[in-house]
Amino acid sequence: MADRHNTCINPCLTNDNTGWTSNATAPTRTDVTGLGFGRQFAARYTDGSVAFSPAGAASAGLDYTVSVYVRPHSFTISGSIFIEFLDAGSGSLGFSSAGFTASNGTVTRISVTATAPTSTAFVRFVITGENFGTNTTDFTQALFEQASTLESYFDGDSPSGSWDGAAGNSPSTLSSGSAVTGDVSQTITGTVTATGANAAAGTASQTLTAALTAAGANAAVGAAAQTVTGSVTASGTNAASGGAASTTTAGVTASGVNAAAGAASSTASASVTASAVVTGTEALPTVTVAITVEASVISPSSGGGWYGLLDILREAAEERRVERERVPVACPNDGEPLRAGPNGELHCTFDGFIYQG
Repeated sequence: MADRHNTCINPCLTNDNTGWTSNATAPTRTDVTGLGFGRQFAARYTDGSVAFSPAGAASAGLDYTVSVYVRPHSFTISGSIFIEFLDAGSGSLGFSSAGFTASNGTVTRISVTATAPTSTAFVRFVITGENFGTNTTDFTQALFEQASTLESYFDGDSPSGSWDGAAGNSPSTLSSGSAVTGDVSQTITGTVTATGANAAAGTASQTLTAALTAAGANAAVGAAAQTVTGSVTASGTNAASGGAASTTTAGVTASGVNAAAGAASSTASASVTASAVVTGTEALPTVTVAITVEASVISPSSGGGWYGLLDILREAAEERRVERERVPVACPNDGEPLRAGPNGELHCTFDGFIYQG
């Protein structure tokens, strides 16, 4: 498995808020301990409607996936995350977007994937569709990776991770060379009984333990196999004799960063002049699936540009704000018309809903 690279130069605001900007007041570097993030600091936006991330290196013709963790403070948001490709002079070459919804008070990971166009030198994300002045929102743990699917987050402070330059303010690498060890064990017990005139009886049992070691990015891949044959023979006048043979194969495979999944299987057979009983254990695998939204790159038309898009998005945001502030005429729960109460408040006579304004 190859090394992974996060090209974002300030993914989790370890030291400062360099590169994190907005179309209004810049966000503040804020301690978010206890709020559900995987890092201590986040960019807290309290003004404006567009959030810009720091940039990371990128190359034309390759697929890139950008992602970030977000947590709104006042109400659920529905917006768009754009992946924007820039040339060597930081001029916009095009962008692609994916919609997202982030629930109030909950940390949500959002992402988008696209192919870098000709002349690409950098990549960043842009987030729109929110009024940070009325809904404070935190962002941190940005991952910019040359990949066509969303992978698990890492930076230079992750296990097996390292900063390519200044700690906290440079790209980072996740090494594939760290070793993980594990044990695979299997117990097979066989019982053989010989019966007949002047009967003789006997038992044979065997316990097997196999250990394996594999290398990878906190991943183990390997297999262990063992064959055991045991026999019991009774002798004497009119003797009865028998043999028991059993074969067991155990295989374990684990993959992923800080992840392990495994499976063990066993087979047993007996060929005797009586009966054989085999017992064993089986471990089931654990599987984790990541879902990524992908979209194609749309190049801005001649005479347009990023700020033309912003005008469209601002109009959409204003329409959503007007819609949220409009006084309802029907109950959102059952559609019944709202009635004015003795104190002027609107309420539903069917389920008791009261409009708070």
